[in-house]
Amino acid sequence: MRLGDSSELLTVRVLLTPWQPRRAAKGARGPILIPIVLAITAITAASFFLNALFEFAIVRSGVPKIRPAFAQARSHLPVILGSGTVVGVMLSSASRRWSSRAGDVRGSESR
Repeated sequence: MRLGDSSELLTVRVLLTPWQPRRAAKGARGPILIPIVLAITAITAASFFLNALFEFAIVRSGVPKIRPAFAQARSHLPVILGSGTVVGVMLSSASRRWSSRAGDVRGSESR
């Protein structure tokens, strides 16, 4: 099993698509963006950790055991949270960019 597999990115995308973080950043400017970026980044990093926990639990044969999987995921914590943080920052940056472009498109349609 490889950490950083594309399934992790797909999981984050599937989990966050219904929430649509661009709506949270719509019209936001200045210092209010800091907690929005931090929230999106924290949620993404946490989803990476939970995804790794699930993968470590089911990779062993037999009944999945959470406690050993949690210990194994914690041993990989820097890699998991590091990649989750990078993807979270990119996701929050992209959501801000999409919301500003969506406003531009709507503004041009109404003219």
